[in-house]
Amino acid sequence: MFTSKIEPQLCIEGNKLHLACAVYTDNIEVKWYKENEQLHKCENILIRIEKYQRMLTIEKTTVADSGNYYVKAGKVEMRIPVTVKDMFRRPLVDVTIMESLDTKFEIETEEENVHVQWFYNGKEITESTERRQISRLQGRVHTLTILQTRLTDSGKYSIKIRAYNKVVELNVKEMPETIKNMSVYDREAFLKAANTGTTTRYNVRVMIVGKQSAGKTCLLRRLMNEEIDDVISTDGINIERRKCHIDIKTGVWHFYKSSQKPQVLSVDQSEKFADCAFWDFAGQKEFYATHQTFLSANAVYLLVVDISEDFKSKTYENMIEKEFDSIGEYIDFWLDNIHCYCTDDKNTPMQCNEDGNLNPPVIIVGTGIDKIHRVCLRYYCKANR
Repeated sequence: MFTSKIEPQLCIEGNKLHLACAVYTDNIEVKWYKENEQLHKCENILIRIEKYQRMLTIEKTTVADSGNYYVKAGKVEMRIPVTVKDMFRRPLVDVTIMESLDTKFEIETEEENVHVQWFYNGKEITESTERRQISRLQGRVHTLTILQTRLTDSGKYSIKIRAYNKVVELNVKEMPETIKNMSVYDREAFLKAANTGTTTRYNVRVMIVGKQSAGKTCLLRRLMNEEIDDVISTDGINIERRKCHIDIKTGVWHFYKSSQKPQVLSVDQSEKFADCAFWDFAGQKEFYATHQTFLSANAVYLLVVDISEDFKSKTYENMIEKEFDSIGEYIDFWLDNIHCYCTDDKNTPMQCNEDGNLNPPVIIVGTGIDKIHRVCLRYYCKANR
């Protein structure tokens, strides 16, 4: 009955599906079926006869048109598997977003380099503007981005590919009062993080640890170019913030005098300077257990040691767990504590740097050089060259 075979068909949603076969004589009648249901001519389906050719055309296919089709002539039938793929690998979806954030509609089409049209409330968006940007990436990905979305941007957005039209809704919510009441810097940082999922952190934390009376607070004062005449023993932890800013590009440290009010970086400055905070930890053994709570891998440590003391003489009796036999063992105690308690920090990218050294970095600072006799100092330096 049939003189030609119809191969399995694959098409993309929205395109035409054309099935054609040939019969022996021009008076042979055929019928078309999808599964067990006979197909008839309608607005979307055309059935034609041209001499020996028998043809079925679906003008605009949908995914639902997938299935097994049959053409029957008398008692003879031929099966044609048909697969209609979704036009979109990733379809458009409704979006609910807070005002001032960027809205991004994105689709990925099955076909490459297909022409698409974007619409807002039925009106075509013909070209990119300052706030609305249309782009196509990698031939298949098409995006419509609305920068700093406003409440008035709410409405229906659609994309049209040939005769296919997909409509979605954009619902813009008003910014909560808590965010509106933030400082300009904090609000912009929040919006930037909300848009990208990340925000760059330009903060440096310098942790100063060491034995009681080793000179930690004096070191901090010297670093900040302040006088040390009125230094008293630290009780707990003393935190100095916003008194030092570091130029990210040059690495130059800028300090503010004690008489000046701590400076809050503006939005523009925050991209150029890092805010440096100094944490001065009390050296009394009673505070050691609580100090461990504040140890962070995202910091630089200054371990202050009074070099005028004998490194081999015993120090602190009845420490947290045991007596230290020497200042040297006490240094090991702090190094172990810093690297041990910081390994639980989930925000730490790695426990070692590129050189294989442990993170965080610890700088041992020797103090009390003025207490050492010059002859002894020269001997010590010569012995340790």
